[in-house]
Amino acid sequence: MIRDLPCCRALAVSETIIDRWWCRRECNPFWRLYCNLDPGASIRSSEGVHLHLEPHHCYLVPAWVVFKGRAEGSIRHRFIHFQVVGLPEAWLRRTAIRPCEIPGAAWPGGQVGSAAFAMAVQALLCRSVETALSGATEPQADDRTATVIAPALSLIDARLANPPSVKQLAAVCGVSSDHLARCFSSALGRTPMRYIREKRIALAAERLSDGRSSVTEVSAALGFANPFHFSRVFRSVTGVAPVRWRAGPGPKSTPSRPA
Repeated sequence: MIRDLPCCRALAVSETIIDRWWCRRECNPFWRLYCNLDPGASIRSSEGVHLHLEPHHCYLVPAWVVFKGRAEGSIRHRFIHFQVVGLPEAWLRRTAIRPCEIPGAAWPGGQVGSAAFAMAVQALLCRSVETALSGATEPQADDRTATVIAPALSLIDARLANPPSVKQLAAVCGVSSDHLARCFSSALGRTPMRYIREKRIALAAERLSDGRSSVTEVSAALGFANPFHFSRVFRSVTGVAPVRWRAGPGPKSTPSRPA
């Protein structure tokens, strides 16, 4: 029997105009694929990667990569926000840490919203992720560190609105708090509390993106003390205020149906 294959879940497929508002630090909980129609934009990551976004070329920014965009004028900008499903999150975070160009890739043609367009988007996203992971060692099923923290990750997912303490996470894993912290650092490159904060903000970003929930509603649903605290945490993680995130990527967005 063939095991379930990894895939990509498109959250938004859209076109906008980027300008000087795009010149800011960002750190996104979703993977992003960019394809500009005009020259003059670039991105620089915290890892030191500097990419000039050539027109009609496709570029990938993995989730949680910290980068800063630059736009020298008004530029037509296409993008896809998506999630990678079916691959270990800890492994992805260790492996996909840099933005990159996807050689020879082209933006999907056809009617937006059609089955053919959706399949073309899926193919492009899978190819892009494959490029980002090229040369990486396959995740090991017997990864001891990942096995230790697995119960903690499940508990965090179940309680994002009421996050467990480090002591509770350690107890469910059957290890000390210090050992749990070392395992999180090894597997995910962050502390348990930072991981929890990012997971909550990732869910908040997804809920805000669909435009059906207000900042106040999302803040309350995820258990933040108040909208002001939520806004501070959201901006500290993503580099963007939640109100701005909810409004969409830019002043002239033309959203299309997610593939």
